[in-house]
Amino acid sequence: MRGLVSGRAQVTEGSGRLLVLAVGERSEWGRTMAMVASEPAPTPLQAALGTLAAAIGKVGLVVGALCFVVLLVRRAPAAPAFSPCGARDRP
Repeated sequence: MRGLVSGRAQVTEGSGRLLVLAVGERSEWGRTMAMVASEPAPTPLQAALGTLAAAIGKVGLVVGALCFVVLLVRRAPAAPAFSPCGARDRP
């Protein structure tokens, strides 16, 4: 459009008048930034991957807890008995 000045324009020569039509979020720059800044909705693939990641995390937690319990039970009898204050059991 003729006679339309965009934001950040510089006048290098002469003089003129300017009518401000919009500022901030209502300006062209503000609307563009609002579109860029908004978070788009997740795609179906992203939703499916999120569900899969949550399931893998839960399975990993269960397997880790199960391994901990199994190793604790297997190693517990082999551990030496605790004696307070360094006292030794005498026969």
